[in-house]
Amino acid sequence: MTQSTVYCIDSSALIDLKQLYPIVTFPGLWHEMSELVKEGRLIAPREVLKEVVGDRDLKPWLRQNKRMFVALSDEQLAIVTDILRDFSPLVDFAKETADADPFIIALAISKKHEPQELFDTRKYVVLTSEKLSNTPTPKIPNVCEHYHVECLAGSTALTQFFRQEGWEFWNTPRGPK
Repeated sequence: MTQSTVYCIDSSALIDLKQLYPIVTFPGLWHEMSELVKEGRLIAPREVLKEVVGDRDLKPWLRQNKRMFVALSDEQLAIVTDILRDFSPLVDFAKETADADPFIIALAISKKHEPQELFDTRKYVVLTSEKLSNTPTPKIPNVCEHYHVECLAGSTALTQFFRQEGWEFWNTPRGPK
């Protein structure tokens, strides 16, 4: 029996990826990210797309990988309602565009409840650059902890993600200068 990990990625992780590992400088990394999308192992709610669609550096990659963005289901909407009831400070209700945070967590929870293949089970992990909060204002990792959802979070989240996937990137020498 094999278990594969599906990552529900937050806009903060996508933005950090772009800033720390620019697409033009780290094409191998972004190729691997696209492969995860093709395998259905890198997903996000459409609300994440709404948060990052204006980023001109990410836009071409987002366009090529639009299948990663999942439409909101009735089950996810019910979970979002529960999250907002229990963790209302998670979102800023004054914002014009909805915060994606509760939708990311709801996606991971709902996918975890879907029927699985007999010999290919999947675990769902939230990937965010947000850190666990010690204040009354919760962050994604706090809510994940409450709902028992695995979460790669904070400044080491991307490194943990690369290690879990077994990724190593090497500079290919270009020859004498």
